[in-house]
Amino acid sequence: MAKAKKLLGRFVREFEGQKRVRDNILIATKFAAYPWRLTPGQFVTACKSSLDRMQIEQIGIGQLHWSTANYAPLQELALWDGLVAMYEKGLVRAVGVSNYGPKQLVKIHDYLKARGVPLCSAQVLLSRLDFFGAKGISQGENLGLQMYREAAETVMCGLLPDSPTATSSRTDSY
Repeated sequence: MAKAKKLLGRFVREFEGQKRVRDNILIATKFAAYPWRLTPGQFVTACKSSLDRMQIEQIGIGQLHWSTANYAPLQELALWDGLVAMYEKGLVRAVGVSNYGPKQLVKIHDYLKARGVPLCSAQVLLSRLDFFGAKGISQGENLGLQMYREAAETVMCGLLPDSPTATSSRTDSY
């Protein structure tokens, strides 16, 4: 991952296109919670390390990757405070989350809003099976959705082979 971030930062710095286009390049990165980061300060340190690797001054969207509510609930608020700290220090232009369900999405939105930090995006498993629940939350909260797996691995479109070998750890759960 470190090499990818270095290359991405180099691309942004050396981009020879129009300045207007270069200024609109938005880098989003995810910060894993468990087991590496337990405190707000560890999130800030991770963000600074990403900035150093990319040799840029600010990340477009810093995202919390996974809610810890189900396996380390006492850790959750500390991580949310880490997002707040990254935003308040100007290390990220905006904050987002990844892999949050509807209930946790509403909770973190309200928590951040009370601290003056807008939640700008949620990367979710978005499929036709679950589209309207996620879409309803995003529209009600003015939240951008990022889809990472279309139509539940395209099962609904019939694009997956019928062969039992066409499974993976990601598709086995459906």
